[in-house]
Amino acid sequence: MKMQSKVVVLAVMGAVLVASASALSRQPTFAASVSLMVVCLMGVWATLHGQPLRRAYGLEEEGTGLGEFARWTPASPGAGYPRAVEDGSEVRRRNAEQEKAVRQRTSELELANARLGEQLRQLQVAQARRISTERWGALHQFSVGLSHELSDPLTILLSNIDYVQLQLGLSGASCPEEQARMREALADARQVAERIRRIAEDLERLSVPADLEEGPVDVVATLRGAMEKAALESEGRARWVSVLHAVPRVRGDRARLHQVFQHLFTHAARELPLEGEVPMPLQLSVRMSSASRVVVEMSAGRGVPAENPERVFQPFVAPRPTGVGTGLELAVCHRLVTALGGALSVHSESDRGFFFRVELPTFQDA
Repeated sequence: MKMQSKVVVLAVMGAVLVASASALSRQPTFAASVSLMVVCLMGVWATLHGQPLRRAYGLEEEGTGLGEFARWTPASPGAGYPRAVEDGSEVRRRNAEQEKAVRQRTSELELANARLGEQLRQLQVAQARRISTERWGALHQFSVGLSHELSDPLTILLSNIDYVQLQLGLSGASCPEEQARMREALADARQVAERIRRIAEDLERLSVPADLEEGPVDVVATLRGAMEKAALESEGRARWVSVLHAVPRVRGDRARLHQVFQHLFTHAARELPLEGEVPMPLQLSVRMSSASRVVVEMSAGRGVPAENPERVFQPFVAPRPTGVGTGLELAVCHRLVTALGGALSVHSESDRGFFFRVELPTFQDA
């Protein structure tokens, strides 16, 4: 029987009881008191065992309540009231799945970003090489043409100077002082002509040489040979402090690399500041920068533009004493190293000055 029916039955029984008591006692005051007492008892009983708590227990049976993942459950066995308790197992499971998916997606994005960065770097290198190739190609056409135009006149000029010097020595002169002045003038003319010839040769070398022979090269031995020759040219003015680690052979042309290192050594020694009569030491090091790249670093001396150091590799930019060098040596070095798959740059260290950096691929990387 439902709760409402029980309440109705009790109400009827109470009314009958009150009527009976009133009929027996014939006292209205007594009947009213009994009726009031019965109604109060019925109200208390209905409150304790009525529909509100049934609804509460209904929520427990249905499994719904204060939230999507909450339910109503008794606080303890035998307790007369329920409370809301959050069931976190499903939340933790879903959070773990989401965190795992986020970590996996983050890893995929990092890998894709690294690949894009490497592709961008390769594109930038390829673009720089293309621009450099086009620029040097145009310069090569000009330099080859100029070299050919100068070659024949210089050959004739030098031959005539040699002939005049020979005839001057054979014929003699009435005035020894005049003869000495003539010989000195001819020697100066020959020196200038030789310098023009070297400029023409260096201009032609600005192009990629057709006779490059790429193979395994012992870079440490090549450095030592170039250093010895540069020391003879500088008449012992340079003093090198070297740290030469054992490195794999590099891919290159030994003769061309010897030429590059000799030019760099000569440039550093020529621009070397002196401390009294003792030359300042120059630094030289060889090491691996990665599994497939060998790095040679050496002092560059003072002849590097501080505001734009890379300009030192442009033709006729590097400073030099009058009559010394052609102004094309560093440009030729840069072109040769690039043609061999390497890189030549210059950087500054605040306490040690400027350094040349030659980066070459190992022979296994070919």
